[in-house]
Amino acid sequence: PSAPPQPPACAAGLSAILFALLVLYIARLRIPSFPLCGLLTIPALLYPWLLLLLIQAFVPSVSLLGHVAGVLAGHALASPPASRAAA
Repeated sequence: PSAPPQPPACAAGLSAILFALLVLYIARLRIPSFPLCGLLTIPALLYPWLLLLLIQAFVPSVSLLGHVAGVLAGHALASPPASRAAA
């Protein structure tokens, strides 16, 4: 007997959370730059975006929107609330 057909589903997965955690890691530890394959260093704030582009280039079927949302959520969580920033 064959398996019953699965209904269509939409899922972002764990990768968005991992991108958010990467941004938080960079922000909390105040890392200035990341070495890229030992050849050059890039600013740490650009690293998640470069990683996102590389993953999208090599695995085009992944959720670009989910990854972008993860990076943006990480930046939102890493920045202080406006009430604390003004104090």
